[in-house]
Amino acid sequence: MRRAIFPALLLLAAFAACDQEDKTQAAGGETLPPAVKNLPTIAPSHIVTALGEKFTPAVENVPGGKIDWTSGRVFAVGSARAKSLRGQDVLMAKRAARLLAARNAVLLMGGIRTGPGGKFSNVRSGQVLISATLRGMEEKSSRFDPATRTATVTLSMPLCGRRGVVNMTGMVLRKTGRKWRWGKIDASAPIGTIVIIDARGTPFSPCMYPRIQAPDGAGVFDATDAEIADVKDRGLAIYTRRSAPGALLDSPATRPVGDLLARPILLKAVAAKNSPGAVVLTPESVGILSDRPDALIAMRSGRLVIVTGPLPPTDSSAGTRE
Repeated sequence: MRRAIFPALLLLAAFAACDQEDKTQAAGGETLPPAVKNLPTIAPSHIVTALGEKFTPAVENVPGGKIDWTSGRVFAVGSARAKSLRGQDVLMAKRAARLLAARNAVLLMGGIRTGPGGKFSNVRSGQVLISATLRGMEEKSSRFDPATRTATVTLSMPLCGRRGVVNMTGMVLRKTGRKWRWGKIDASAPIGTIVIIDARGTPFSPCMYPRIQAPDGAGVFDATDAEIADVKDRGLAIYTRRSAPGALLDSPATRPVGDLLARPILLKAVAAKNSPGAVVLTPESVGILSDRPDALIAMRSGRLVIVTGPLPPTDSSAGTRE
């Protein structure tokens, strides 16, 4: 059997010269005091649990599978029908379903929204092999339905990390334009424990590297403001859904020191035209950040949460072979 080869899906960009600078320098030129280095990172699942039961994972159905933006994983599905119920035919169907799932994974990678911090593009000099995709993915399930003689295989791969989509596609980052200037951080003041942006009611959809920006277009926070290794390892933001209207957090009650929601910094986004992948803050939210430059520490530490409403449905039927 000839080996199937698909076009490479590479995330191209040139990282600006600032990538080589000391990352203790904040956006806008302020230097972070030694006492306010990054906070400990927290798993996305723990953050969503801490937010409460009204918050649910942001899962998007896409052709050939789905993307769980909260856990940071892609799931690709492939199906194939067996010629008969004989053991060899069933094994052949499962093998074909696995190859189709890997094909769908390659196609799915090309459709992942990267945001202003990066761009997927076909590159003539590189290729992504189905075999390489299979090695990088974990088999989550393999089922066979005797009634329809159909084998279905689901493969999964993290978006970030050493064996994730980011490395599979050769991701590098790019500069995204004019920066908003952060204020000086007071090392003696309490640091915000988490930054939560309410993007419900806006057309924003989750992406790998969103750009948080002011109403005038200045970049408040993006991938170039964080450590390169951190961005590749965990992404830039944690996404979750909350369909219920009203206040973002039900109870602003005082929480114990050390609790994730002890000192949340709550921001609001507005609908913006011609800004795909950008979260445009309200003027009031920009004012909050002017008074709370410590929000940059939480965001650099992987504690940026973007809350969306229901994600648009997408046809997920793909990858079936007779």
